[in-house]
Amino acid sequence: MQPQRIPLFPLSTLLLPDSIMALQIFEVRYLHLIKKCHAEQTPFGIVAIRQGSEVQKAGLDEETLYSLGCLAWVDSVDTIHPALLRIICRGSSRFSLSNARKEGLGLWFADATFLPEDPHVDIPANLQACADKLGALIAQSQRQGVIEQLPLKAPYRLDEAGWVANQWAMLLPLTTDDKVNIMSINDPVERLSQISTWLDP
Repeated sequence: MQPQRIPLFPLSTLLLPDSIMALQIFEVRYLHLIKKCHAEQTPFGIVAIRQGSEVQKAGLDEETLYSLGCLAWVDSVDTIHPALLRIICRGSSRFSLSNARKEGLGLWFADATFLPEDPHVDIPANLQACADKLGALIAQSQRQGVIEQLPLKAPYRLDEAGWVANQWAMLLPLTTDDKVNIMSINDPVERLSQISTWLDP
């Protein structure tokens, strides 16, 4: 598959496939990007910043980016006022990026090579506790009426190793390096196995 040129939204954290993220948009370059993506139903790429700032400021060095990102789709847009949007976006495909550079309005663009989608892989018995703990967290959040505060949405695919691993990678207080490393693992069971080392026994 040939790389696809996509716009990027660099952040200090990372979105993972099948997870959701709430963002406040106020910079002109990103207001333009999000409005265009929402109107045309096209995605953009979220990539973590290795060095630098999310907000473009005069006199600051240009940010450097990790080489792995996640495609994001705009699910909803709430216009607070013309210069402030609140959006919910959801992650889909992982990609590696190359030839990243700033173009018009200071927006980043890069060539995205998409990585394999997760197959449906059942959770092995020795990792079932990871799914059980996530299921308990979802159930508790539903009872307390705070399920919308979690960075995930139904359907809750608690029988899939990749889905459970990705949700925990969003929920746990991992470093950006750790999140990027987790997302780089193609084998869903191996990814979940790594997540299990960070969960309380």
